[in-house]
Amino acid sequence: MKFSENLKSKHQDCIEFWDNRTKIVLRDKEKKRTYEITNSSKKEIGVLDLEKMDCFLIDKNAKNCDKVIVEDEREIIIFIEFKGQDFRQAYKQLENTIKHFKQNHLKEDKNYEIYARLVVSKINFPHFKNEPNYRNLIKQLGKTENFVCEAQKLIEKKIKF
Repeated sequence: MKFSENLKSKHQDCIEFWDNRTKIVLRDKEKKRTYEITNSSKKEIGVLDLEKMDCFLIDKNAKNCDKVIVEDEREIIIFIEFKGQDFRQAYKQLENTIKHFKQNHLKEDKNYEIYARLVVSKINFPHFKNEPNYRNLIKQLGKTENFVCEAQKLIEKKIKF
């Protein structure tokens, strides 16, 4: 069973939407930070809201990221965290969620390309690459270029749907 089929059948409570809209705009709770991606090929895209109280897709005892975007045809998953300025915590939340998904939801679908996106209030971290939480996150992603961080608004340029 494909990852998205499992989500749709067993985790409706986590799905924010699952359709082929051309522009996906996600915001944090305070509506201060934004992530945007264009779906010009109109592929079916799913967005999971891991902050929903009734979402049991993840470990509620661990700190997790805010949103997850799933595109099955090209096997892409984007983990998104909106954060003020606590970069260490943001890296840890992304790492926790990615690790959980790999261990519990992607065991049979190992071909997914995994990306992490962090949208913060302001960037003020000259030596973030020395942070252990950052290195652990990159280890989960497999490639440094699969991580992007922007202040206030991240308009996706690397991933094309």
